[in-house]
Amino acid sequence: MFAVKNTAFSKVYAIKNHAYCAVFPRLSGIAKFATSVTADFALKYMFSINFRRDGLSALSKDNRWGNFGGVSAAWRVSEEAFFEPLKHVIEDFKIKGSYGVVGNTNIDDYASRSYYSPYYYGSQGSYRLSKIADPNLKWESSEKYDVGFSARVLDRIDIDFDYFYTKSSDLILDVPQAPSKGLPGNILTTNAGKMTNSGIELTISADILRDGAFKWNTSFNITTTRKALKHGRPPYTRRQRRSGRRNRRRTHGQKRRCRW
Repeated sequence: MFAVKNTAFSKVYAIKNHAYCAVFPRLSGIAKFATSVTADFALKYMFSINFRRDGLSALSKDNRWGNFGGVSAAWRVSEEAFFEPLKHVIEDFKIKGSYGVVGNTNIDDYASRSYYSPYYYGSQGSYRLSKIADPNLKWESSEKYDVGFSARVLDRIDIDFDYFYTKSSDLILDVPQAPSKGLPGNILTTNAGKMTNSGIELTISADILRDGAFKWNTSFNITTTRKALKHGRPPYTRRQRRSGRRNRRRTHGQKRRCRW
């Protein structure tokens, strides 16, 4: 049984509340609610917490809403009494850390919907299955950890160091399927893996010359990062794609986007 809806931009046919046949504009919506609290005690102890609730219409009905948030704290050690003997060398020294969970979605507007599309069979208009979707598609989430310190040395040199670690889960991937399953394009967009990303960031800047008409400031920074796919839901531990003359695949325990 078909239910028909006509608008100035689209003609949509609903089939068993799951599949659609349409020529429509690419539309999706997102709603966000957020709150945060920040506290600072005597310029020594700093604390912040935030929370947000996001909803994305492109995800499945039961998984459109996700709860995310984070917390961060810092301790300005240089303001403590025991640090006084060092202040003639290190004017400012702060230890910091943070933890947060964020949601990621880089998907089509109708990624969680199966649908048909119009086409011509000879001279006759007809419809064909264009996509089979995962009805349980949900948010891809990332847990982010960060610890580090910042310092001001000899009133000329600024040092900022961070170590970060990110663990992403429920990665939204286009997973290849066996041709025998009959999926259009042999692809299913689904949550199918986990990935880690870790590294360090170091920035050093200095005022070499700051008196007089001529001033000279220099800065140095370095960043290292390592990414690895930690898990792929069987039998989807690999993803292979032809790109020109190169093959790419995703394999458990290997770096993301390895070339073979």
